[in-house]
Amino acid sequence: MKYALSSCGLIIAMMVVAAPAQEKKPAAPRREQAKPAKADASADEQAIRATADVFVKAFNSGDAQALGALWTADADYTDENGQVYHGRAAIEKEYTSLFKAHSDMTLKIDVQSVRVLNPTTALEDGRTAIVAQGQTISQARYTAVHVKENGKWLLSAVRDMPDAGSADATFLALDFFVGEWVAHGDTVSVKTSCKWAVGKKFLLRTFVVSGHDKDTPERSGLQVIGFDPASRQIRSWTFDSSGGHGQGLWTPVDGGWAIESQGVLADGTPTASTDLVERVNDNILGWQSVNRMAGGQQLPNTEQVVLERVEPRS
Repeated sequence: MKYALSSCGLIIAMMVVAAPAQEKKPAAPRREQAKPAKADASADEQAIRATADVFVKAFNSGDAQALGALWTADADYTDENGQVYHGRAAIEKEYTSLFKAHSDMTLKIDVQSVRVLNPTTALEDGRTAIVAQGQTISQARYTAVHVKENGKWLLSAVRDMPDAGSADATFLALDFFVGEWVAHGDTVSVKTSCKWAVGKKFLLRTFVVSGHDKDTPERSGLQVIGFDPASRQIRSWTFDSSGGHGQGLWTPVDGGWAIESQGVLADGTPTASTDLVERVNDNILGWQSVNRMAGGQQLPNTEQVVLERVEPRS
């Protein structure tokens, strides 16, 4: 999950106490009656700002369960790519996956405006930044709705929006691919290598597919993966040794990624497919191509290829 949510302070609600017409200025008791309301609003502000501190501490500790406790059971979270997560359990699960992939990330929050809509609802706007290895890797604007349940302020609905010049934190999850991978099937073997390039703005992946008999020609290729600032999505460009090429749009899904690809063969035949990448664990991933089309004709799905990391991560 790219979003790293904060909580907000609240603007103190103004109370208007109507005075009788014959009174030119409020009597002392009426002024005293206004103070508890302001005190209550100030207490809410302090409580919500304290929640922001708790959120940052939980995020920086990689504590997905503590983060989940800050949301309502039926909360909604929409990340800056438009991916929607419904309910506390789904949100907590997404944080768990994020921390598993990137344990070195820390969060910064800048709450920019807040206001009370009613005694149990507050609205917050601000910016977040995620830092890894001393560098800001993701920035986002957000709007958050807080509700008060059983005397406690919780997050009810949060919407992340891309901030100018920011990279998508989801892209960093692809750091998982960096390394050497192999797969040995019944008829072919696959070797692939992935590394960061161009100041860690792109991933460069090469692959070789070798047949087990002389009648199956060897194929190789090159793939460049990067964050597209125009569409705010992860995109890949693939070039095959036969002369074909294609583009893919990456979307995070439960347990991995779905890649919607379109391309062309060396003879000009248009192609399309959906590649499903499953992250089994830190050292094993599955790769399958489904919904394959070539020249308008449906092709069968491929079997899932299981790739293993050559040098396992501890």
